[in-house]
Amino acid sequence: MTGTSTSDAELVTRPDGLCRRDAPLPSPDVIAGRYRLDGRVGRGGMADVHLGHDLRLDRKVAIKRMHPELVSRPLAVERFRREAILLAAIDSPHVVAVHDHGDDRGVPYTVLRHVAGATLDRVVEHQRRLSVTRTVHLVAQVLDGLAALHDRRLVHRDVTPANVMIGRGDRVVLLDLGVALDPRRRRLTPVDERAGTPGFMAPEALVARDPDHRADLFGAGLLAIHALSGGPPLHGDGRAAVDHLPDAVPAGLRAVLAAATSPAVDARPASAAELRARLVAAVAT
Repeated sequence: MTGTSTSDAELVTRPDGLCRRDAPLPSPDVIAGRYRLDGRVGRGGMADVHLGHDLRLDRKVAIKRMHPELVSRPLAVERFRREAILLAAIDSPHVVAVHDHGDDRGVPYTVLRHVAGATLDRVVEHQRRLSVTRTVHLVAQVLDGLAALHDRRLVHRDVTPANVMIGRGDRVVLLDLGVALDPRRRRLTPVDERAGTPGFMAPEALVARDPDHRADLFGAGLLAIHALSGGPPLHGDGRAAVDHLPDAVPAGLRAVLAAATSPAVDARPASAAELRARLVAAVAT
């Protein structure tokens, strides 16, 4: 994508109000004069995600750029800004890292660490059912990332296969804190509005209550069922999610996932670390 102009250099207004012609405006495919957009790789309700290049540090990055039509909505802009702040506060190899955040020509952007790979939904789509060992290995890393969030009293609220990136060596990175709940900050979601992805939301989140961290454990359990069964764990037929698991899944692992996806919050493991330990133990015996 290239820009058009009537001259070799656009008029640029100086702080003193005078104009000069010796400094062209940034190209539309370079934001903040530093980050080149190399192609869109994802699109969400709030932003596009681009593969990019940091021209200053000569490295690949991912650039999340807010949809221009949303910049007139203060709550949307605040949610986008808050996601960057929340991610920047997390120090975990299993949560995507933030490099920069800013505004370019009125459109907010966030620069993220580039993770080469594919999301879990794409992996399952192409490989169908994943093995028990691989599934537990992947979900255990998701739980490590969730533990880092929960340590800071954050609730992800959107633990889905599309938000789990699998890189080289099956290294997992958790993405997207766009609807994360931070009880210490002003609520951005209206009381009667649900936050999350249908099919992967805990029952308590469906009734518009503020869920605690165990809603994320429900989502992690559904991730495992999705990977093991080769498709969405809930098919609308009234059966429990674990009833969709293949017969080859060990009874011990089935029991752990049944607890994680229990409709009763108190029946679930107490923490991400506990669920992780129970998953690993279930396949070690």
